Amino acid sequence: MKKYSACGLNFECNTELPYFSCLEKGNTVIKFVYQKKIKNIIPNNVEVLLKRKNLFIANKCFYYWNTKCEFLYLHDEKILYYNYNDKHIFYLFITGLLFKLLGYYYNFILLHASAFNYNNKNILCAGKVGSGKSTIVYNFLCDENIIFYCDDIVPVFVDYPTYFYSSFPFLKLWEADIKTNKENVIPVVKDLKKYYLNVSEKFLYSLNKLELILIIEVSYNDKIKFEEINGKDKFISIYNNIYKPAILGKLHSNLEFNIVTEIANKIITYKVYRPVNVSQEVFLKKLKNLINNNVI
Repeated sequence: MKKYSACGLNFECNTELPYFSCLEKGNTVIKFVYQKKIKNIIPNNVEVLLKRKNLFIANKCFYYWNTKCEFLYLHDEKILYYNYNDKHIFYLFITGLLFKLLGYYYNFILLHASAFNYNNKNILCAGKVGSGKSTIVYNFLCDENIIFYCDDIVPVFVDYPTYFYSSFPFLKLWEADIKTNKENVIPVVKDLKKYYLNVSEKFLYSLNKLELILIIEVSYNDKIKFEEINGKDKFISIYNNIYKPAILGKLHSNLEFNIVTEIANKIITYKVYRPVNVSQEVFLKKLKNLINNNVI
């Protein structure tokens, strides 16, 4: 079994995980084990805190999840059993929703964002699907000597809520946005022109102090606008960028509320209005100037 690190957790897996960060030192916390007949080992006669038909069952000791892949996590044993038919779907779950579920047991949340270091600032770039956050980070990667931490999910632990761990050394990008060689990519899903792009040469797996949050919003006028937000608007804007909040519902809501409150109280946050009719080059230049001049 190969050893990996992601989102603040060390684990070993008997399926090779391309583009994951390999664990060179230290002990693993969780074992990921391929198992064909998972239903046979689901615990019986236990209190269920959350149930959605027979597709998702969870309590403080385990969760069972049966969708396009099948997962059973036993917290006391620290074992995650999994089964899949489509490896692309398995990669998609294991780089997102799987860590959302593990966060319940290891006291962390995921923010729907990308993260990188530019000009000695650790910057979290959040936004709705389609807002362009991954493309913005990719353009920084192409043009600047930056450090890359996360794409799509940013893990924040309750013990240090103004810090975040790195996740995976790849970006998820549409084919049209990739400037470099497209041969070294893996499809996110079959027949969809979106890919995992390996950026391990600029990736650093570490615990990082959060210093600036940019919340990207698509705008339909001609003006690039940066607006510092505070108070209730700041809290709501960050809270609205929690990754897949409906999955765990009330099981995770207190932890999410507490961590977001700490972040909102301490981290400078800007809304960034990105006009659809302004080129990425113009937008990126404006953003770099603002960061370099310490306006934000």
